[in-house]
Amino acid sequence: MTELNNVLKKLIETTGHKNKCTQDTELGNVCCKVKELLQQPANIPAWYMSQEGRDCLIKAIISLADRAGFPQLLSNEKDDCNKEFSRVTALAASTLTAILTYLKDGHSSLVHTNDPLEEESQRLARGILRAVTPHCLVLIAMHRDQNNSWTDRQAKQATEDLSNVLCQISDCSSTSCLLSEGLSKDQDQDSQGFFSPVLDLLKERLTREKWEKEPAARQAFSWCLLQMKHPHLGEHLERVLPPSLLFVDDHKVANKLLGIRCLKHIINNVNPTELRWYGRAMVIYEALHHQLFSQKPALIVQLLPCLISILAVVERSPHKADEPRNPNRYDSVLQIVLNSMEFEQTLALRQAYAQHLHLFIDSMGITVLRSIKRIIRVIVKYLEVSDGQDDVSRMNILLSLTSLIHQAWPRMQSHWEVLVTVLLKLMHNVCDESYTSTQTVRQCLLDRSAECLILLRRCCNEDLKKALEDIHLISSKENSQMQHIIKKVLDAS
Repeated sequence: MTELNNVLKKLIETTGHKNKCTQDTELGNVCCKVKELLQQPANIPAWYMSQEGRDCLIKAIISLADRAGFPQLLSNEKDDCNKEFSRVTALAASTLTAILTYLKDGHSSLVHTNDPLEEESQRLARGILRAVTPHCLVLIAMHRDQNNSWTDRQAKQATEDLSNVLCQISDCSSTSCLLSEGLSKDQDQDSQGFFSPVLDLLKERLTREKWEKEPAARQAFSWCLLQMKHPHLGEHLERVLPPSLLFVDDHKVANKLLGIRCLKHIINNVNPTELRWYGRAMVIYEALHHQLFSQKPALIVQLLPCLISILAVVERSPHKADEPRNPNRYDSVLQIVLNSMEFEQTLALRQAYAQHLHLFIDSMGITVLRSIKRIIRVIVKYLEVSDGQDDVSRMNILLSLTSLIHQAWPRMQSHWEVLVTVLLKLMHNVCDESYTSTQTVRQCLLDRSAECLILLRRCCNEDLKKALEDIHLISSKENSQMQHIIKKVLDAS
């Protein structure tokens, strides 16, 4: 074990020199020597049961994990530095995997034996794991997404191998379990998971002054955050909220999207009462509301569901009828969305808004009546115009119309004529031979239109039935497909 200790000390010295963008051949040589020595059989528990061996092992693992971490990509993200980071990561992760595997095998050799050292060995092994696991988790988290400029397939595979052996030696089912619950059967202390130590490692890199220069730290933070579920996330709310809000307030769309994903996860996995304490929910709402005026389709697609989630926290549910349902933030946000939809000419933005309008209608329930005329006006405009081969906007607007009829059925009597007219026009257009979309799109549009007509027929009077019967007689001479659909609507109970 003396030779291994000496090599690990050399490894610690080597990782202390971070020469960016240089081929660190010395590090490679030392890592290869460590792996070579780990192939030799040895009494592993005796090695780490000494204070010197334990300290050396912990320092070597931490130094190696930190050496491969936190690339600062300041200006040229396609620089050769990225290849160097990936190479060092793969080298470091594979070496860490070898060390932890060696430790696991040696520890396992004492299990289910009568060796009196077993209990002491388990205690010391858990102590080593508690010290090194946060650093390993940060390294793993930084390379979970192969699309990042500082990682590649080889680095991702090496960190996945490290993740697997870390879970095995910790007796945990996944890294999510490690973050939220800590070491399995940890008897030395009341383990609260490794998420807090991970945040400690990241906090200095996620301050207002530094976070933009730390893309890997952002990746590690967001990935670890998304692994934390209810009820484990609530206790860390004060620490995860500030970085997420910083991301949302940035001028880059990619950072905004990252922040919205983080906030959506926080909203869904923290008790609403905790979110409302100290005005946290209102802070989140204001940060998201400010983004409503963005002209980026990708941002709108992610933003609207997140806004609906936080509205459910800051506002009383519109579905509750035990108190007067006065206008609130649901109404103000919906008005902004409808205003954007009604006058938007950009195809991608129209599709983005149309995708989630039905969520607002379902969330607001009967209170959507306050905006029903404008909603119908928007629905009619979107159904009248095709937006391309897939007709995505029409598809989603038909879902919104279905939701509107469900939620506001008592008032459909006053609006069925304009809705039936636009639905029949749509069906006629889709059935026409000049319609160029695929058969799948054609059939989906017809099915959803028929569903809307059936719902309207059920909540309106005989006037609608009489109108459809007249249309059925006319369509029989011109379009057999429309005739079949209208007959289906008339026969529906």
